[in-house]
Amino acid sequence: MSLQEGISGTFLISETGSHAGKPKVKIFGEKGTLVLEFVPEGKLYFGRRDQAQLEEVPIPQSLRGIWKVEEEFIGAIRNKTPFSHTSFSTGVQYMRFTEAVYRSYRNNGTRVPLAKHENM
Repeated sequence: MSLQEGISGTFLISETGSHAGKPKVKIFGEKGTLVLEFVPEGKLYFGRRDQAQLEEVPIPQSLRGIWKVEEEFIGAIRNKTPFSHTSFSTGVQYMRFTEAVYRSYRNNGTRVPLAKHENM
């Protein structure tokens, strides 16, 4: 896949694979590595290229969040709360990504290209 600024990326999504471990995101860059563990309490790690190990980066309480995606989605649909993070257009992009993951899963991990973004 291709991200902004021409950065390439690969997503591997599995919570059922053997030895999958904690759900996390790893970002490898030319200057270092960033790892975010999602559970149980969410931890962030960083290591520069010249470091042998990653070091934990404290996340201030004011920047911590909790998973409320479904709650916020239902609230926005029922017009109880305005959406604050994701526009409808971005939500459609998320759904396209989720559909591609599902199709890949159903086809033994076959690569599934994402549909091009269309203006909404």
